[in-house]
Amino acid sequence: MALLAFNRLPSGVICRLLDAGVDTFVSLIGEYTEGEYRTQQYPAVVSNLLSTGSATVAEARPVCFVHFPVRDFETPDALALSRFVDELKRRVLGGATMFIHCRGGHG
Repeated sequence: MALLAFNRLPSGVICRLLDAGVDTFVSLIGEYTEGEYRTQQYPAVVSNLLSTGSATVAEARPVCFVHFPVRDFETPDALALSRFVDELKRRVLGGATMFIHCRGGHG
């Protein structure tokens, strides 16, 4: 599991993550709605890379995107956070390889 601050990932970095087996991208960026996250951030880039054959997933697994927004300098609701962690645990135990990030480490 990788835990990194995030700004904008170049497509080459995304390709390396996919080649390394990452199949679940988890965003904690709170400044985006779910729709903005999926269309303006790297989910759209990943979809394009996979559809053009520029990148492949190490195993024949679908690539998943999870968005749990945490606004900068705020804390999430404890129950929502607990459910989110349970969901991530379920995915990891199911074999997922995750890349978890925020934007700048200010959450």
